[in-house]
Amino acid sequence: LAAAAERGHAIHSAIEIYNTYDIESNDLKEFGDYRRIAEEEQLSHIASEYIVTDNEFYASPIDWVCRTPDCGENEVCLVDFKSTSTLDTLRLAAQLTIYKIFFEAQNPSLKVRKIGGMWLPKEQYGDAKMVWVDTFDTAQIHLMLDAYRFGLDFEPIVSLVKAEPLPVPVAKIEQHIGQCIAMQKTLDTYLKELKSTLLQGMSDSGIQAYKGKHLTITIKKGYVRQGGYDTDKLLELIRTQLAPMTGADSEAVEAEIEKCRKADTAVADSLLMKFR
Repeated sequence: LAAAAERGHAIHSAIEIYNTYDIESNDLKEFGDYRRIAEEEQLSHIASEYIVTDNEFYASPIDWVCRTPDCGENEVCLVDFKSTSTLDTLRLAAQLTIYKIFFEAQNPSLKVRKIGGMWLPKEQYGDAKMVWVDTFDTAQIHLMLDAYRFGLDFEPIVSLVKAEPLPVPVAKIEQHIGQCIAMQKTLDTYLKELKSTLLQGMSDSGIQAYKGKHLTITIKKGYVRQGGYDTDKLLELIRTQLAPMTGADSEAVEAEIEKCRKADTAVADSLLMKFR
């Protein structure tokens, strides 16, 4: 794996140096393959190792931003160089769709016309070639990124195969709702933990109140309820006045009163409400 990674790095570096400084690496077969494919596809260089990011959680370099003859004035293509023994086109499409979303967000005046991988394998694995792939549904990509961000499992939305399948838009909406609910649960748990940490930190630091941009917090001193009802008088009131007025069974009343004598005033509160 280390050797494969080193080889991949060497290929990427050779191509970047050529596109930036016009210096050729004639000792690498894969560099020659790159030159041939770029000429055949009429790919013209714009940028190498272009960094794209959502400015919050994700960032990655695009191997190559280029143009093809069919690109419009404000259109570009995104290419990833692959030197693996096989080319995983699904993974490639997902990766480059993410790059496309970030690139277009960073460059509102530009559109990505095509995405693809330039496959530069060792000779025994096949012939080097350019493979253009279709972009993924951007809604699914956004859901996938959010799921990974919050540590959730992500299941791609697929058509449901049933005797009476749901219309595809309805199935998509239903899946989106389910994923949003799962994300909300995770966020609620995270928010609860943040609040607990904040309150503990304030308490440990002796801070009783805090007012920030998004919230205001005041820690109130705890108290113990004292006094309250005279339980004996309350129970006598229930026995002699409230119970007869509500038609309650006298034995049931006496049983409840006996329970209350052994409990605190909270039970007396409950009992009073019961016979109102």
